Amino acid sequence: MRKDITVIKIVLGFLLLLFSLPLFAQDSNLDPDQLVDNHKQTTPDSAKYFIGSLATVCGKVESTKMLKNGTTFLNFGKPYPDQTISVVIDSSVAPTAAYSVTLMGKNVCITGRILNRKGIPEIKVKSKNQLRFPE
Repeated sequence: MRKDITVIKIVLGFLLLLFSLPLFAQDSNLDPDQLVDNHKQTTPDSAKYFIGSLATVCGKVESTKMLKNGTTFLNFGKPYPDQTISVVIDSSVAPTAAYSVTLMGKNVCITGRILNRKGIPEIKVKSKNQLRFPE
């Protein structure tokens, strides 16, 4: 009898783990091309409260930088190194230095998972669909 209860506990624990895995893996396969409007929208100054969340951050680009490998950084809130959030744009999305220059001082909305990079919120952009340019 006692052995049967142990087996039942093990089976139930395994089933619980099996059915809870999709809950944890749900956001890890985020496809920027399939983003929907059911996420939070915030400002650069408030982005720190949304670390780990899928959100749209809208604000004015205060400074930009493009690395030699083509990766572009947009800084919001204040210019680097005092920015309130950084956006890292993959070189496939921002292929030229002119791209970062044209965004300087513009209002831009970025959608993605807000990460914590050395105490500063950050969004990584891997698709043009993550960017919006409100007028």
